Amino acid sequence: MGRWFLAFVICVAVAGSTAVAQSVPIVITGVTVIPMNGHAPLADRTVVIENRHITAIRERGRVAIPRDAAVIDGTGNFLIPGLWDMHVHTTVPGGDVLLSLYVVNGVTGVRDMNDSFPLVKQWRSQIANGTLVGPRLVASGPYLEGGFVPIPHIAVRTPEAARAGVDSLARLGVDFVKIHNRLSRASYFAIADEVRKRHWVYAGHLPDSVTIVEAAEAGQRSLEHLFGFPSVCAESEAAALAPAHPIQRFLGACAATDPRESFRAVGRTGAWVTPTLVVNYPVATLPDTVFGSDSTNRYRSPALLRLQKMMMTMPRNVPPEAGIVGRRIFAKRVALVGILHQAGVALMTGTDAPGFNAFPGFSLHDELALFVDGGLTPLEALRTATVEPARYLGATDSLGTVEPGKLADLVLLDGNPLADIHNTRRIAAVIANGRLIDAKARRSLLEAAEAAARP
Repeated sequence: MGRWFLAFVICVAVAGSTAVAQSVPIVITGVTVIPMNGHAPLADRTVVIENRHITAIRERGRVAIPRDAAVIDGTGNFLIPGLWDMHVHTTVPGGDVLLSLYVVNGVTGVRDMNDSFPLVKQWRSQIANGTLVGPRLVASGPYLEGGFVPIPHIAVRTPEAARAGVDSLARLGVDFVKIHNRLSRASYFAIADEVRKRHWVYAGHLPDSVTIVEAAEAGQRSLEHLFGFPSVCAESEAAALAPAHPIQRFLGACAATDPRESFRAVGRTGAWVTPTLVVNYPVATLPDTVFGSDSTNRYRSPALLRLQKMMMTMPRNVPPEAGIVGRRIFAKRVALVGILHQAGVALMTGTDAPGFNAFPGFSLHDELALFVDGGLTPLEALRTATVEPARYLGATDSLGTVEPGKLADLVLLDGNPLADIHNTRRIAAVIANGRLIDAKARRSLLEAAEAAARP
C-alpha cells in the first residue's frame, strides 16, 4: 500500500437501527459477483463479510454461515466493488451532511481536491466513531496557486515559494499536494522536484506553462478536467467547432495536428487522467442551461447555492447558436475519453462535486455513462471507478476488487452493470467498510439530507 494513502484505515459507520453493526457478520447468498480482477462474473455465490473484510466467496451451500450473521438474499443481484469519486470538494456549506450522499449512491471513497484539512480530519474521526456517515476521505488541503482565486489556497509566485508551499502542506499532514492553473513554469518544476525528494504525490490542474507530456514525465500523478488535452477533429470541423461564447473555451479546442502520439507518451508514464466530463455539460448547453434546475436541488441548501453561483456564474447575452455549438464540442470531449483509453492512458472517474451539474454521489453514475458514450465498455468504465483508483492510491491489496481478504466496500445492484452501465444506479444496498446500509437506511439518509437543506 502506498505510504501516502492515509485514509485506508478510516472506518465508515452508520448510526441507527437500519444499519447492521460492524461486529455482526454479513452474508450475501445467491449473488452474482463481478470481481473486477480480470475474471468472469461468478454466479450463485455466497459472500461472507467479517471484521470489515471479505472472508469467503464460495458456491452457494459450500460455505459455513457464521452464527448471528445478517443474511441477505442476493438472488438476481450483482455485487461490485465500492465506487470512488476521484475529484470532489467536501468542505462546503452543509458538507458534513452531503458526505452521506456519496455512500447512499455506492461511492465509498472520495479524493478531495481542495479543502479545510483540519475539518476533514475532524470528519474522519466522526466517521470512524459512527457519529457521521461518509466515505473514505483522501484529501489535499489547500492547493498551490500562482494567481488569485477566490477560495483558500497557498500563493506561489516563485520557485522558493513553491518549495515552501510543499513544506507547509507536509507539516499540515495532507495526503497529497494539489496544484492549480496559474503556476509559472519555474514554480511548477520546483514543486515537482520538492515532491519527488519527499517520495510524495502531486496532482491537479495543468498550468498553461507546461504541456501534458512534460507534466506526466515530471511525475504529476493525475491530470484533471482534460486541461491541455486537445480534441481530435477533422480539418473540416474546425470552423463549426469554434466556441460561440468565450466560456465554451473551457471545453477544449481542436488539435492543430494529430495529438495521439502525445497521448501515448502520457500513457507510457503511468499518469492518470480524471476528465470530470459531467461538470462541463452546462457550459456546453448554453443558453438552455437553467441554474438550480438539477434534480438534486432538494439537497442544496441556500448557502450552498450561493457558493455555487459565486464560483460559476452563468454568462448573459449568450447567442442562440451557443447550445448547438457547445453540444458538438462536448461530444468531442466525450469521444476524447475513448481516444485516451485507446492510447493507453489510465482514466479515473471524478465529478468536481458539488459543482453546478455535479452533485455528491449521484453524478458519478452520470460520469460512468459518459465514459461508455465515449467508447469504453461498461466493464472498462467500472474499472475507472474501482480498480484504477485503487492502483492510483497504491491500495490494490485492500480495495478495488471483490475478493477474499479485501476490505468490505461493496455495492449490491438490482441489475447487471456489464449489460447496461446505467444499472449502477439500481442500488439495493451498500456495504461501507463492513457496515450494511440497506434500503431503509438509504431512504433515511436521503430524507435527512433533504431536511438539512431546507431554509
